[in-house]
Formats: sequence, C-alpha cells, structure tokens
Amino acid sequence: MQLKRMMEHFYLKVFIGIALTHAYTEISVVLMRGKSVHKQLKRKFEGTEPTEEMLEFIRDASEQSPLFYTALLCDVVEQGAIPTCSKQQVKRFLDVSDYEQLCHDNIWMTYVSKASLYQRLEMFKNIGLDFVFSPFSLLSLFYREKIEKEDALFILSDATSLALAVFVNGELRFAAYDKVERQTRPLLPVEDSEIDELHAIFMDLQEDDFDDTSVRFKSIEKRLQEYYHDERYASEFIEKIYLADSRISADGLTEMLEDQLFAAVELTKIDLAFETAKLASMEAEYAV
Repeated sequence: MQLKRMMEHFYLKVFIGIALTHAYTEISVVLMRGKSVHKQLKRKFEGTEPTEEMLEFIRDASEQSPLFYTALLCDVVEQGAIPTCSKQQVKRFLDVSDYEQLCHDNIWMTYVSKASLYQRLEMFKNIGLDFVFSPFSLLSLFYREKIEKEDALFILSDATSLALAVFVNGELRFAAYDKVERQTRPLLPVEDSEIDELHAIFMDLQEDDFDDTSVRFKSIEKRLQEYYHDERYASEFIEKIYLADSRISADGLTEMLEDQLFAAVELTKIDLAFETAKLASMEAEYAV
C-alpha cells in the first residue's frame, strides 16, 4: 500500500475506456494527477475489432505512466442483471454454470455468458483488459444518487443496445438487455472526389437513430410487460424514467415514452467510453 501511494505521488494515473458501436470503437483516455483530471483524450476508430491504429493510441496513452488501467464496456447479447444474490434464488433466473456472475451490494447480480465473455477477452488480448464492465454496473454508477432517492426505470441507450433496470427503494427489481436491430440508410452514387468526405459523414449517420425510435420503444414496452406480469418480479407501476443516451438524437424516443407510457422522462446525454474509464478509476480505488 505504501509503495502504491508513493507511485501515485510521482506518476500520473491513466484510465482507458473502450465502447463499441455498430461501426466504430470509441476510446476515452483520462489522465489524473492526484485526484484531479489532468487531461482527457478521445478517439473514434472505424471498425469494432482492435486494429494497429487502436493499439498504437492505447500504447501511447499507457506509456505516460506505469499506473494505467484499461476497461471495456461489455456489449455481448447474453448478459443481464437479476434482483438477487442468493444461490438458491439465482437458479430461478439462469443456469449458473453457463454464466460469470458478480454480486452488487449483496442484493443484486450482473451476469454474462462465459463463452461470449471469453471471446471478447480473446479479441482484445493484444490490448490487455484490466476490467470488463456490465452496462448495468455503469448505469447504476451513473444514476447512483437518483437510485438512492427515487423509484424509477433507468435506461442506458446507445447505437447498438438498450439496458433497462427498475430500482425501488434503492434495490434492483428488474433488468433486461436487448440489442437494437440495425437500421441502414440507402447509398447514393457519388463522384470519386466526394467519396472520402461522404463516407465519413455516412459512418457517423449509421451510428445515429435512423428511424429506429419505434423499434426501441417496442423493445422497452415488451420488457415492461415482462416486469409487470412475470411473478418472479415484485412490480410497481413506472411513473418516472431516466434515459441516458449516447446517440446524436434521442428526442423521438423521449417523446414516445412520455406519450405512450404516461411517465415523466428525464433525458441525459452520456459518453460511454468516458464513463467506462471513470468506472475503471473507481474499481482501481481512484475517483474521477
């Protein structure tokens, strides 16, 4: 512990957060001196598998200090959270032999398919991951103060997925994770001189919510029906929704949730790569 504190005094601390989307990988680097943010960097890379360009960016960041941590926000389909840590109760929700599990506050649990997790670890082996975080861990951290004070549905929405969690009296009641069906835009013929510029614009647009508001709403509505009618969950009517969305525009989803579910909705923009780096700092016992 003394050695760790001494190194903190002399070196920056580097936290690297990685978030995957349909077509891009976003990487956020947070450098801390003491307990203050010294510098923050962010890059977006085309593709969702590690490339030499990504490796170089991460190497450059990590070489600034021997105290560096790299974290990935888990994006695999087979993951979720359940409102218990009891070994007996867990069996009502999943086959424990197929999943890695992590208990939170001795009350609720996140889980992920072992096979899918190991595939992700293999994919990022050249980068070297210190942490792989569940979106439900990130969601509970991002809304920590709200969860302590309010009963509500909390939603984490990005270009590829939806993570839903109902908290009542500070305890998880229900959670679900769904992938959002990919929506594409038609390609138009262009002159060669315009290809590079239009390609960059096109890739950005692919990450936006192109006419998928109804798809997202139906997914949320279906999961709420499960929450209300599945006897495994102690359900209460949802009157408040907190929506953390990383997409360019989420106004359509916000309006539909308000109109169709008769709930008050509070929308907040979220930077997933930065929040992943922030979660890494907390896990490493530093606070960003």
